[in-house]
Amino acid sequence: SCSPPPQQPTQYISGRSPTPLKEGTVKSTKKDPTFLRAVSQCKQECALRQPDLDKSDCLQRCQDVCCDSYEQCSFAIIRLN
Repeated sequence: SCSPPPQQPTQYISGRSPTPLKEGTVKSTKKDPTFLRAVSQCKQECALRQPDLDKSDCLQRCQDVCCDSYEQCSFAIIRLN
C-alpha cells in the first residue's frame, strides 16, 4: 500500500526528472513495477472502502497518492476494463 502524502507536496517545476535516469531503467517511470503494484493495491482498497465511488475516480486518487515522480504523477492513467 502507499504511504500517506507528505506534509508539503513535492512541486515539479519542469517535466524533467530530478535525477537523471540510466538508460533502460524503469524506476520512477510510469512502467515502474513498484508503482504499478502500489496503484493496483490502492485501487482495490479504495473499491472496498468506497463501493459507491466510480473505479476511474479511485484510480485517479490512487495515482495521486502513489506517484513519486513527475512522470508517474502526470501521465493520463486510464482504466481498461
